[in-house]
Amino acid sequence: MRDRNLSIDVFLQNSQLHVTYSNITVEPSPICPRLNICLEIDQGAINFRQAAPPIATQYVNLSNLIAELKMIGANGEEHYVGQLFPNQPSVTIYSNSRATLIFNLNLDHFTLAQIEKLREAKDLQLVVHCVFTYTFAFQPFSNNNTVSANLKFSIPKSDWVEKYLPALGFKTVSPIGVPQPIDSAFAETISHVNDAWKQYSIGEYHRVLTDCRKAIESLSDMIKSKGFQKEEVTEEGKKIIVPDWDKFLDNEELGEVAATINEISRITATDAHPGRIIGRVDAVFALMNTTATVNLVIHKYEQLQT
Repeated sequence: MRDRNLSIDVFLQNSQLHVTYSNITVEPSPICPRLNICLEIDQGAINFRQAAPPIATQYVNLSNLIAELKMIGANGEEHYVGQLFPNQPSVTIYSNSRATLIFNLNLDHFTLAQIEKLREAKDLQLVVHCVFTYTFAFQPFSNNNTVSANLKFSIPKSDWVEKYLPALGFKTVSPIGVPQPIDSAFAETISHVNDAWKQYSIGEYHRVLTDCRKAIESLSDMIKSKGFQKEEVTEEGKKIIVPDWDKFLDNEELGEVAATINEISRITATDAHPGRIIGRVDAVFALMNTTATVNLVIHKYEQLQT
C-alpha cells in the first residue's frame, strides 16, 4: 500500500541523510494489531561535487532510536497517537546507498475510534517525530551526536477506510451494529448498510442515501419472498405487490412502522432532492433510520424462526 510520500533532509557533520516515507503495512492480530511504518534513508556528502565522501563518512550508524506518531487535526493541531518501536536497535547506512527502517505502532479499538473521530471523514494526516544518535565510521560513540527529525505524510481517506481499517480488525464502521442473521438471505441488505456507513466515514454523503435506499429495497424484497406481501393500488390505478410490514412485525407498540419504512424509501430515492446538495445531517438521518429498521426486521425474523 503506497501512499502520498514526503521526505526531509537531516544534516549531520560532513554528511546528510535523506529520509523518505515509503509505505505502511498492517500486521493483523486478534489481540493487538499494529501498523508498520517504513522509512527509507539515503546518505550522501553535503558537497555533492566531491568525487567521494571523506573516509569518516563512508558509513553512519544510527542508534538510540526514539520515535512517536502524532495525528494532525483539522486546525493543524497535533494529537499524540502512540510510541513507535523500531524493528531493530540500530541501522547502518553506507554513503550513496539506501537503508530501510521500520517502526511498529501498537493499536487498539479505542485508539482507532478516537482517530476516526478526529479525522472527520478526511485524509489521515500523520507526523513521525524521531530522535536518534549517529556515529560515523571510525568515530567513537558520543551521546552528543544527537539529532531530531519530523516527517509528515498522509493516507487518503478511501485507502484508510477501505484497506487499513478492515485489515486492523476495526469492524465497527457504524456506531450501531447490525446483527448477523441466521438466514444468509439478509447478507445483501447488511452489505448495503455497511457500504452506507463507509461512504459516511469518507464524507460521500450523497452516496450514503443511495446505499440506504438499496438496503431498504433489498429488505423489502426479502420480506416479500417470505410471504409477507399485499396488493396496493397506486395513484395511477396500477396494482403493485408491496411488503406487508404490519403483518410481518405484528406489534402494536411500534405504531405505524410501515409509514416509517416508506418515508425512508422516499427520502433516499434518487429524485428526492433535485438540485440540493446532500449534507451530513441528511446522511445521519438516513443512516440512523435505515440501520434501526434493518435491526428491527432481522430481530423480528429471528423470533419467527424460533
